[in-house]
Amino acid sequence: RVIKRIRISSGGLNTCLIDIRVLLKEAILCEATSFILSHNHPSGNKKPSTEDDKLTQSAATAAKTLNIRMLDHVIICNDSYYSYADEGRI
Repeated sequence: RVIKRIRISSGGLNTCLIDIRVLLKEAILCEATSFILSHNHPSGNKKPSTEDDKLTQSAATAAKTLNIRMLDHVIICNDSYYSYADEGRI
């Protein structure tokens, strides 16, 4: 069940910086055992960037050290989405 939705960061057209410490702090404060990360690609291209891949790996690894599971990272576009979990990448 969803405990809380939180905006961690907002960015420009091409990039969005996310501080993983802030992300995990929010998960801990909510006593979450898992979380889903999502962001949009205003360009309409749902393909993950290299930065998206690095963020996914870093966030999942950091969360694991705190016994918190990152269930998915979803990239949302106008009429489609990309799910790391659906693609077996998380």
